[in-house]
Amino acid sequence: MKLKNSFKLLLVFALAGAGVFTAQTASAGADLFADEVAPIFAAHCVSCHGARVQRGGLDLRTETAALRGGSRGPIVIPGNPRESLLYRFITHAEEPGMPLGGDKLADAAIASIARWIERLSPAVVAAPVEPATPVRAPGYKITDADRAFWSFIPPARPNPPAVKNTAWVRNEIDAFILKSLEDAGLSPAPPAEPRVLLRRVYFDLTGLPPSPEEMAEFLRDPSDAAYTRVVEKLLASPHYGERWGRHWLDLARYADSGGYEFDYDRPHAWRYRDWVIQSFNADMPYDRFIREQLAGDELNPNDPQALVSTGFCRNGPTVDNANNEETRTDELDDLVTTTSSVFLGLTVGCARCHDHKYDAIPQRDYYRLQAVFGSSQKTDRVLVSAAEESAHKARLKEIDAEIKPLRTRIVAIEKPVRDQLLAEKVEFHVRLAEGAGALGGKTREQFREETARRFAKDVNLQAEEIEERLSESEIKERKDLQKQIAEINKKRPKPLPAAMGVTNRKTPGRSFVHVRGDWRQKGEEVFPGFPAVLSNGAAINPVNRRRQLADWIARADNPLTARVAVNRIWQYHFGRGIVRTPSDFGATGDRPSHPELLDRLATGFVKQGWSWKAMHRLILQSSTYRQASRYDAQAAAKDPENRLLWRFNPRRIESEAIRDAVLVASGNLNRKMGGPGVYPPIDRAVIDTGSRPRWPLDAKEGSDVWRRSVYIFVKRSVLVPLLEVFDCPVTTVSAPVRSASTVSPQALALLNNEFVLEQAEAFAVRVKREAGEDANAQIVRAFEIALGRPPGEKETGWAREFLSEGAAMRDLCHALFNVNEFVYLD
Repeated sequence: MKLKNSFKLLLVFALAGAGVFTAQTASAGADLFADEVAPIFAAHCVSCHGARVQRGGLDLRTETAALRGGSRGPIVIPGNPRESLLYRFITHAEEPGMPLGGDKLADAAIASIARWIERLSPAVVAAPVEPATPVRAPGYKITDADRAFWSFIPPARPNPPAVKNTAWVRNEIDAFILKSLEDAGLSPAPPAEPRVLLRRVYFDLTGLPPSPEEMAEFLRDPSDAAYTRVVEKLLASPHYGERWGRHWLDLARYADSGGYEFDYDRPHAWRYRDWVIQSFNADMPYDRFIREQLAGDELNPNDPQALVSTGFCRNGPTVDNANNEETRTDELDDLVTTTSSVFLGLTVGCARCHDHKYDAIPQRDYYRLQAVFGSSQKTDRVLVSAAEESAHKARLKEIDAEIKPLRTRIVAIEKPVRDQLLAEKVEFHVRLAEGAGALGGKTREQFREETARRFAKDVNLQAEEIEERLSESEIKERKDLQKQIAEINKKRPKPLPAAMGVTNRKTPGRSFVHVRGDWRQKGEEVFPGFPAVLSNGAAINPVNRRRQLADWIARADNPLTARVAVNRIWQYHFGRGIVRTPSDFGATGDRPSHPELLDRLATGFVKQGWSWKAMHRLILQSSTYRQASRYDAQAAAKDPENRLLWRFNPRRIESEAIRDAVLVASGNLNRKMGGPGVYPPIDRAVIDTGSRPRWPLDAKEGSDVWRRSVYIFVKRSVLVPLLEVFDCPVTTVSAPVRSASTVSPQALALLNNEFVLEQAEAFAVRVKREAGEDANAQIVRAFEIALGRPPGEKETGWAREFLSEGAAMRDLCHALFNVNEFVYLD
């Protein structure tokens, strides 16, 4: 396809104000912050310190905001990077190292930030900040004042307040929202147009756009009753679980591989993904949803299928081939951090190395929670009969026996080279240690022998290293043997279905506080228990520890659980939560914009059986949700962040929804549900940046991979570029809020990505098939499919002129994929 045709029409749309999807970039004369620092913050920091979330009160979107600092005061000392808190965080000189949960920034990025700080004038005056959150002294005691923190007090059930404009109130949500607006002298926006509302609710509940026929039907009757029927239809759709299951998978740091340098595939992880989707479709009560993920095996010890839900406890990144205490400790840290933040909105993970500096969470409480999971072990239990398992093992044994002599010969060919390479590496290491005076009190020979034993066990030699030193005849023989092995392996039976989960060890083992978070420095012995500030230090019985933790989290009187859950539901509907830090309800987190509404929703959630769908109905039926996104300068002057919800927040749809919408428009979406992840083709250069086993090099586009994006195999070291550029989560940590960046590669992806181009071609074929040969009818149909509306008079004129100049319908379809309206919700 000639991109110049699509680009020409996009230029026409842009000049006419039609809202082409473009990325904002810094101008040529922009300063150092805009040129170098702002892109770094946008890529690595604004998901936690940006428009929707400002952890610790810190906003890094602009230079002015960054200089203002956060709850800990200024983060930058102009002219002095080494003493600046920001620099100390990003160099990991001070805890917590930033970006949180990720690798340290590249040296070049750190250098850019340092240069920016150095060039700042000491005369820069930052705007006043809110009083800093007090830093707790080590060894503090929990007080009644700590227990009286707003989120630690069980929610009451306040009555909806009286308002003046009673006609606007459809349900209790509207009363709370309108009361805040009226108190601020603001009015809500008018209702959204029916077309806008239908597209909004379709994407919100299913992640898919309405068809032109569904749109036409609703426009014929946009009544409240018709809207209610639409909501019920979408809640009953199997696509609802795919949409809301994807939200949960963000929180559960779901992936189909282990991450880190080896990034081994997890062939059974997808069963957890499918369980989540099925649970949402069945509207599983949230208290049960919690219990099954943390302790499904303890709830149903004789049911292997019950292990599937405990995949939540296995989703975190880890070195899957390692079995040592350090790795185990990191896995337990992931469990404590994720469980506390996802279900309770607490940053318990910050107490791994010391008492939490802001919340009433002593380091001892962190290790008491770690002891809850310390009795668990990973398991991949097969889901077939004993006879089937035995037959499978026997067949594998036969194949292994057939391969054994071939492998033995390969080992014999490689052995001299391997021995030589290892000897060289050992000698180099010994010389390095000797020169640094780091022999550790051993003689040179003792150190060499110890190093040789360790290297023989731990050092992996690359195939390329070995092949460089083999003779041509040895290389040929080795390749022939490898081909024979590959052919024999084709007869290997598929892996048996298995559940990837956790179960209990026979001997739980002991747990200790780790001094400064170092697993090698054992301190006080601890026993499983709940956070003291919420439980008065109640202990946990050593038997069925995870079930007791799950029961405590899922209690109706737990002050955090329901609040955190309804805040997440609200966030996914409105773009941000009532509490803007959805996984941090602690001292450095955000305070609720509507605290009484939050409590009303939380108590109602429990009262209605912990039903997510009941909460959807309440929110979607409100006038608050049905508002237009119309901008009002006077309202924005009083409430620039729209915290009071005087309008609906327009927002870009997520990466998966963009890809799925493209497939819907082309008519190629395969709606098959469930099963192992699929592999869309990825450019070889991208694949080569990842770990082995690699993404399949022979992956091809086609119906098998044109499924909902939630079913794409999630390999931590190689994310699908089209999804990655539109801010899909990195999966190394729980992702409570997705970034919503606007960068040049996004526009380039929609213009140049092979998948988008291929689907534009299919979209054009569909348009011609459904509209016939009339050019006007084709233009109308293309707009209806892509944007849910017919074109305006000017748009029709542009499109007709465009097509009359020799451009193909595929170029018009491609252009429609690139307009703002396609990827944004009003």
